[in-house]
Amino acid sequence: MSRRPTPYNVISWRTSLKLGALLVVAGAQWGCAQDGGGNPLADRDLRENSQIYIGDANYRLTAVKTEQASEASSPGESTSKAGDDQGSPSAAAQGASGGGATRAAGGASTPVVKKPTPRPTPRPIDVDYILTKAKDISVGVSADIPKARVQNESKPFIPASITKVLTTAVALKQLGPSFRFKTTVSYAQEGSVAKDIVIVADGDPTVEIDSYSAGSPRRMTEMAIALKEKGISEVRGPVTLLSAHPQLDDVRYAVGIPNIDMRECYGSLASSFNYHWNCANARIHPKSGFRWESTGIESLLAGTLDTTVGEKNSLTIDVLLTPDRVLEGFRLRGSYNAKSPRVINWKLPIGNTAGWYGQEFYQALKAKQVKVPSDAVVRFAKSETERREAAALVSQGSRTQLSFESADLAALSEATNKPSDNFLADAILKAVGLRASSKSAHGDALAMGQAKMSEVIAEWLAKDGQAQLKDEMRFHEGAGLSSENSATPRAFMAVLRQLPGETFFPALWDSLPSAGEDGTLAGRMGKTLVEGRVRGKTGTLTGSYQLVGYIPKQAGARVEYVPFVILTSTSAKNRDKVRKFQDALVVKMAETIGRRELADR
Repeated sequence: MSRRPTPYNVISWRTSLKLGALLVVAGAQWGCAQDGGGNPLADRDLRENSQIYIGDANYRLTAVKTEQASEASSPGESTSKAGDDQGSPSAAAQGASGGGATRAAGGASTPVVKKPTPRPTPRPIDVDYILTKAKDISVGVSADIPKARVQNESKPFIPASITKVLTTAVALKQLGPSFRFKTTVSYAQEGSVAKDIVIVADGDPTVEIDSYSAGSPRRMTEMAIALKEKGISEVRGPVTLLSAHPQLDDVRYAVGIPNIDMRECYGSLASSFNYHWNCANARIHPKSGFRWESTGIESLLAGTLDTTVGEKNSLTIDVLLTPDRVLEGFRLRGSYNAKSPRVINWKLPIGNTAGWYGQEFYQALKAKQVKVPSDAVVRFAKSETERREAAALVSQGSRTQLSFESADLAALSEATNKPSDNFLADAILKAVGLRASSKSAHGDALAMGQAKMSEVIAEWLAKDGQAQLKDEMRFHEGAGLSSENSATPRAFMAVLRQLPGETFFPALWDSLPSAGEDGTLAGRMGKTLVEGRVRGKTGTLTGSYQLVGYIPKQAGARVEYVPFVILTSTSAKNRDKVRKFQDALVVKMAETIGRRELADR
């Protein structure tokens, strides 16, 4: 059911943990959550207490009073006790005058200066208590610091988004910091006409996104301008989209990713032709039905509509998967209020955005006054026959080839780790798998990336003398959304210990959030001795709150990077407490190293 928020002017939504029906307010604009860097696809932890999202969870309204009402009950309005200062009137005199003034000798009224009661100083986090006595918080700690406490080193924890540290590290090692995704536009030119355009893409995830220095927010416009500069004023024939790697064509969700994450922007996955984080707007109206923002999406991923006009607003979305966990589409069920039907918008992940990509390419051409046929179509070459025909066209020597590249992998790693971008992490792991020379790498791009990641992690563990720990690191995908991912503190520590010795480490270090400054650590450890020095990566799934990173230590003319791992398992109510505990523990570790020894990096 819906409730009218008449006494309030601000409404926030919070989720409960019990499964049930979806509560919907008609006319609400629903979208992806925004992380600290403006990216709509960041960690699920950054979704908490933000916009409503589609799912099977119950929702309740939390009313936030107006500013005027809030001021009336503000603690700052209370008065201080009489007698705080020597010249203050007595409490009795203050009470006799109604608290507004006191009467001094001679009958003159002297105004009373009201002093706000100081807010209580927050109690410091008892690090030792949480480590040794807290019954509802399980902590695993490992650090290369003398006398540092080691705890639950062999216990498996859900790593969540600290997985991205390993994903980007493996990619930087295998592909190199200068690696770039590449897209090619191939066509036959006759005068000012471009015929039989074929766009070949290898999974560039940056098209039409703007994230740190890694996005290509005007890629479609850049393509249209490039054709225009070649003298093209008209295109004929279809635009054919050809994946450089057919293993990218089917988008498969890894085991352990719940359905609720499959219908969120932060759960969107990369494919061959990516466009705007592969998350599109869908609209539903009881009369006009269910529509995507682009007809190109509907041709490849149809939304099944099963709604009726009713007295209550009650809607829910089902995720449609194949037995192999490939996203097929969505089914919308429920009813609308018959008296006031309105358009409701969702942001939903798209399994294959090739059609959307092609339609936006046509729109960019039109915007640059390039004539496009009224019956222009987009063809996605997916079958073997279609792929051979498209490849044969591209290989013709008389055709023009235009190339477009993404930012380099160093920049992509920063755009992945600082805001904790799940979509970029997925694309990067798949890129690793597709270019792997491993005999164990086979299947789709996700499976190949997973196999290569496990192989490289095993190599780092062996180099650290901990080869036997390879079974303590299990990753089914590269973003950290799967609750089936698992890592022990000692295994994660062994890998972190090896990374500073790799040639790519400067790029990895630069990609990590800086304490108190940016990314997911912007609001943590500020105004402490580790601000701007420590770099790390957070990870959050409900009940799992993780932090790993490095404390830079000056060792003569060089800098040593001291790794730390703090993994926890608890209830959602302890989220903030655990994060404060982790921050305090990192500061204590830095104090153990010594303020003078910390390096400014």
